[in-house]
Amino acid sequence: MKRLIIARHGEYDHEMNLSTYGKEQMRKLAQTLIPYATEGTLCVLSSTAPRAIQSAEVLGQALHTEPETYESLWSETDRPTQLNAVLALIGEHENCDTLIIVTHLEYTEELPQYFAREVLGTSHPFVSLKKGEMVEINCQTPVNESGEGNRVTIDTLLGDGAEEHSYETGIGRVSAENYVRQLKEYANERLLGVYLFGSVVTQGYGRDLDIVVETSDDVFLQFASQCIGTLDGFHPIEKVLLPEYSMYWDYYSPALARLQYALSALGISDVQMSELATIVPEEKVDIVCLPVGWNKKGNHVYNLLEENFGLGGDSKLLTNIAHSCVKT
Repeated sequence: MKRLIIARHGEYDHEMNLSTYGKEQMRKLAQTLIPYATEGTLCVLSSTAPRAIQSAEVLGQALHTEPETYESLWSETDRPTQLNAVLALIGEHENCDTLIIVTHLEYTEELPQYFAREVLGTSHPFVSLKKGEMVEINCQTPVNESGEGNRVTIDTLLGDGAEEHSYETGIGRVSAENYVRQLKEYANERLLGVYLFGSVVTQGYGRDLDIVVETSDDVFLQFASQCIGTLDGFHPIEKVLLPEYSMYWDYYSPALARLQYALSALGISDVQMSELATIVPEEKVDIVCLPVGWNKKGNHVYNLLEENFGLGGDSKLLTNIAHSCVKT
């Protein structure tokens, strides 16, 4: 098997059947998968829920394959996931070059990480798919002897071709080489906070957090990974601080997925995740992941950061390092 694709069924109506919009969602999804139909064998599996079967049928029609249905792929509140049973099911279809599973929210959140760990011996970021979306897992990604994926290191970043590692950001094109060199100088073997929201911002102040990088740009993910990898070389990343799920879930989960991807891409998996409200002034934190607007006075996130880390004030003070690295 070259790739495993886990898709969430499309939108459905009050009778729990795929809606007109849901059919359109699946047709669009099918268009992105058509190239795989010409690269070898392709199989589509579906849960036995009507909305999933109907979603799989739309895919099957576009990809010229007949979906197979399995009860074990149906999950919801009163139907817990059966991850081991599904792994066995995937194993029965290992001769398919592309295996597509059409299922439900619970599986789309749990199966990618479980499959990556149990079958590929590596890690995968948490994903939260909307209806009609998919996640693709490359089953042929190289894994080293320790079971980890290839790590991004300071040597690979600053070696031959390092100048290619530059990314468009809210303030211009930033050179990763210059940025990481200055990160090392400012961090001085202390702690780095990485915020995956907003525009690129950095700070050299604070009791436990020396530098802050803030971004929501997808293209900046690799850059963030490289910065994390650099620091991990001289300060093991052990603790990540998160906002309260209930307050920021709608726009927080995609950013958390990016952060987890950045960590897993570096082989950093044993990380303690704690909510922001649980921190104490003496606590050491390696990475902080926060929502846009954290620096507005009166925001409870702002208040907690100010109280526990001395972070606050004019956010314009945070831009020095990033601006100095903008390519002219």
